[in-house]
Amino acid sequence: MTQPSVEDIIGLLREFPVSEIKIESDGYQVSVVSGPRTYQPPVAEVPAEVAGLTHAAGSEPHVQEEKPTLFVTATMVGHFHLPSPALKFGDKIEAGQYVGNIESIKVMNDVLAQVGGVVVETLVDDGGPVEYGQPLYRVN
Repeated sequence: MTQPSVEDIIGLLREFPVSEIKIESDGYQVSVVSGPRTYQPPVAEVPAEVAGLTHAAGSEPHVQEEKPTLFVTATMVGHFHLPSPALKFGDKIEAGQYVGNIESIKVMNDVLAQVGGVVVETLVDDGGPVEYGQPLYRVN
């Protein structure tokens, strides 16, 4: 096998929807990773001190006992497609559950919930464009 050039490897990364390529042959080894090597899905959380803060006239502020607001976020750039049937207010989801697809480079990629809870709001329309880390669902 002839050793591929850097341009060949970059071309492969652009042509195929992969984030890592490893080539090994006759003692020759190259590994190319585009983006971070370890993926940590973004999770946004609003602390209870901010989410449930109330203040009545003449009294000290206190924190209400509420679950924090969490978000299921986009794991890549593309167009988000709702699952069938679509999740709605009050539906219970678990971390790791399928919650839709993101179409990127004409490839459908499953979106799995990073957190569990009860769906409070769907934040993206079906087929709408999304950015990496953009909230898709608000859950409690």
